[in-house]
Amino acid sequence: MAEVGRLTDYIKGEVRNFEVISIEGGKELKEYLEELDIREGVKVSFQGSLHVAEESFNLKVDDKELELCTGEASKILVENGGQSLQLSYLAPGDRGKIAGIIGGIHLEERLKEAGIGIGKEIELVSRKETSGLAKHAGCIFYLTVDNQLAVSIGRGMAEKVMVSPINQ
Repeated sequence: MAEVGRLTDYIKGEVRNFEVISIEGGKELKEYLEELDIREGVKVSFQGSLHVAEESFNLKVDDKELELCTGEASKILVENGGQSLQLSYLAPGDRGKIAGIIGGIHLEERLKEAGIGIGKEIELVSRKETSGLAKHAGCIFYLTVDNQLAVSIGRGMAEKVMVSPINQ
């Protein structure tokens, strides 16, 4: 039987390619990761991890502006240039249409109050590193899924992804 461990168990090792065996943590987490194409049986390649400072993402929707933190921005999928990607991958000035919200109920309610929902056109006005204590600072894991889609997930999610190394 193949070796199985948490994705976070391998971050300092030589192995960079894995098959996802299972996802722990319940239905909501599985659905969130599936939105990023991370599911059982898929191949993921670990590209690196980084302790990141908190950033603020300022969006314009209709005539309103909304500020999001790094974690919130990574949970919003945007159609841009014919592909769906996390809002945190947009550059200032980029526009797109909200394709999915893969956060919890609090994020969905906050976005709804600001008039943001599926199908809404948005523009990333600016993004900047924030000073002071970050409310969600931590380690971000950068992955490539099936040699195509680049995604980022936080340490808490990466701990729940059970993988088996692929020798390549």
